[in-house]
Amino acid sequence: PLHITTPSSAPPNSLCRFKYFFYDPLTAEQRQNMTLHGSHHHAVPRPSHVETHEWNDALARNPDPSNYAPVCIIGSEALAKRASEQQQRAKMYASHVAKLRSTLEE
Repeated sequence: PLHITTPSSAPPNSLCRFKYFFYDPLTAEQRQNMTLHGSHHHAVPRPSHVETHEWNDALARNPDPSNYAPVCIIGSEALAKRASEQQQRAKMYASHVAKLRSTLEE
């Protein structure tokens, strides 16, 4: 999972006009919290820089709450970092696929 909010440790500016929620796979810890509390709403706490109504809306729009958690991206830098990390992950998966194909062809 990519759980990114900002490229630095400083909290993002909540007044930024670019704010978007993505849905990342739940981590093992989030799954455990969901099991303990019996609800996906407790699996991931609301980030302090996200308004309660925005978080509740993101939870309501979650396409698969048993497998995904909302992640708020604020600002172009955070979006660029997320895109870069996804590209790195895609390259890693492509490398694994190439190794599997090579193994199967042997």
